[in-house]
Amino acid sequence: MKPLERILVVCDHQMKSSPALRRGVELAHRSGAQIHFCIFDFDAGIELTARRVDADVARRAREQFLDERTRWLTEQATAVATQGVRAECDAIWAPRLDEAIVAKALEVKPDLVIKDVELQSGFKRFMFLPRDWKLVRFCPAPLMLVAPGSDQLPRHVLAGVDANEEMAEPSALNPMVVNAALRIALYCDAQVDVASVAPIIPTTGSAYRNLAPAAADYARDFTRAFEALMDRLQVPAGHRHTMRGDAATMLNDFATVTRTDLIVIGTHFRSGWERLFLGSTAETLLNHAQCDVLLIKPAGVLGEITKHLRLPTGDEVPARRSRKSKATA
Repeated sequence: MKPLERILVVCDHQMKSSPALRRGVELAHRSGAQIHFCIFDFDAGIELTARRVDADVARRAREQFLDERTRWLTEQATAVATQGVRAECDAIWAPRLDEAIVAKALEVKPDLVIKDVELQSGFKRFMFLPRDWKLVRFCPAPLMLVAPGSDQLPRHVLAGVDANEEMAEPSALNPMVVNAALRIALYCDAQVDVASVAPIIPTTGSAYRNLAPAAADYARDFTRAFEALMDRLQVPAGHRHTMRGDAATMLNDFATVTRTDLIVIGTHFRSGWERLFLGSTAETLLNHAQCDVLLIKPAGVLGEITKHLRLPTGDEVPARRSRKSKATA
């Protein structure tokens, strides 16, 4: 199991401590990973007036804006460095937030990206802005979305796998999901359960009567594939769970009943019309999540990301202007 070596934390642009920041610091402390604090922000007023003033004036305005954020980040990096955590920080001018975060992740190559997500008012689920959805789809590294109030480390982790993929041949993504859950649990001293959900095949009524034998065969093959995967990954018998129904609904319901703190799930991409779509299970689960979520992407996704997303370059000063500070123990 590959250890955590580098964590990228997307910090609150209002320069406040947040659950994501505290989660990143605690995981870095426990794993020995280097942490990279980043604020991605810009000022619309500066951006608008920059077109009407001298280029040097606009550049200095952006730098002064970033300097304030860099000073705050440096304080955070210095504080954790005194605790033995290696830390770096960046303040980045980012009119296109999602693309700036993806570009930074491609540069830093973190083992984990951690970001705060708001909850919908009156509901215990995430509220995703369009830029959040783009980050969810395009972030090249495992992405942990932390809800408000999630100040303690996860104590119960649920890995959602797809045994359907195992029925033809072993999946590459399922082991990545389970191993990611085990890695987080190792650092958090958490319990891990693994679950897979089989769809319900109707067998009652005249239209479905002839499907009964095929449904029984499918259920048997599904269970065998799941158990084979669990044996291969050495998941204890008491922590294996199969369910029937809608995958996203059943995983969320199971997480609620068991008081799960973190759901780990893989994402499948379907490309079309110059964008990438998450698999329906991941997208529905995110829309109804009541706890933190860790998204794992399949190997080889980097080529798809660079093909579908125009990333800012160093030559595009308005799109990205960073100031860096570094603090180490």
